[in-house]
Amino acid sequence: MTVATVRAVPADGGTLFTTGPVQAAAPGAAPARPTTAGRRAGAADATFGRHPEHGIVAADRTGGANTRWMLRRLGFGEVPGHHRLYALTDPARDGVARTRAAVTLMRRAGYLVTADSAFDGGC
Repeated sequence: MTVATVRAVPADGGTLFTTGPVQAAAPGAAPARPTTAGRRAGAADATFGRHPEHGIVAADRTGGANTRWMLRRLGFGEVPGHHRLYALTDPARDGVARTRAAVTLMRRAGYLVTADSAFDGGC
């Protein structure tokens, strides 16, 4: 079932871009993800790195439900008091490899991701 065509104007007033039709998500499934065609270069959906207090973290750069959904499913939990910051749960359990896998999976799913060199799987 087609829901809509998504149109967005960047906050800086840049060029308007349009994605194709967006499909409705089934209950409990990931929200529909617009394609990245036409997006401005450098506008990452998520950034992975290290935080001095919270360890391995991911920042949700868009604030959208799609990125939040993916980060939670990949083992990152919201950090209380830090808007859009997610910390890896149980980082002692092979945290670097799990974060590399998260970066790779998000890229393969069409997300624009930036990461510390330690977590960049090179997908």
